[in-house]
Amino acid sequence: MQQVLLVEDSMMFGRLAKKRLEKVFDVPVLWAQSFAETEKILASENGNFSVALLDFNLPDAPQGEVIDLVVDQGISALVFTTNMSNEVRSMIWEKKVADYIIKEDPNSLDYVVSTIRQFEMNQNTLVLVVDGSDAHRSYISELLYVRQFRVLNASDAVTAFGILEQYPDIQLVIADFKMSGFDGSSFCQKVRENHTLEEMAIVGFIPQDDRMAGIRYIKSGASDYVVTSPFIVEEFYAKINRTLETVNLYRLLREVTT
Repeated sequence: MQQVLLVEDSMMFGRLAKKRLEKVFDVPVLWAQSFAETEKILASENGNFSVALLDFNLPDAPQGEVIDLVVDQGISALVFTTNMSNEVRSMIWEKKVADYIIKEDPNSLDYVVSTIRQFEMNQNTLVLVVDGSDAHRSYISELLYVRQFRVLNASDAVTAFGILEQYPDIQLVIADFKMSGFDGSSFCQKVRENHTLEEMAIVGFIPQDDRMAGIRYIKSGASDYVVTSPFIVEEFYAKINRTLETVNLYRLLREVTT
């Protein structure tokens, strides 16, 4: 793990966060207290950070401007905020951050530590995204990239089957319900011929106007599903994390019993 960038203007919270992260991960935490200081650190370190923790509201950048500065360097960012209005929440997600943390929550630093640990695991997790829409496939891939997953893409089921054969270490497949030549049910059934629930998770996207599609997905071997148009980002992340936790638990169990 590389060093961590911390941008926080509160002296007390900044000291607590820096001390906690350096102790847990044994890496340097470079702390900036303003937008201007952040610019200097990024210039001197050339974006060499595993993750950044950013305060949404800074004295010289009160509207989250520091988020764009950091994310544009390809750094996964976690954002601290005290304002949880729908407007702020939407603005944060539009900036392609990895997550946001409620700053006043006493468990906020525990959440940060847990999330960074999850990122470290994600770096070894290969995910396949199957979707006929270039725009939607690209959007889902971006959500995965900022969480530091390794990502492969397929625009149709036939291509997906070839990728699954070529990359047996894929742990998660994210698939749209409607694809060329297949629907979600038939796609899952085909995948499950060679990959069990214990070996690989499948999360499907279903249309909002066809909730029964989710039932058909599950009955055909999917691990979970997400309703599109639009979907809630927090729900998407929670479901893929939960399904991957199950796969990893099965893997650990196999290692112990063999």
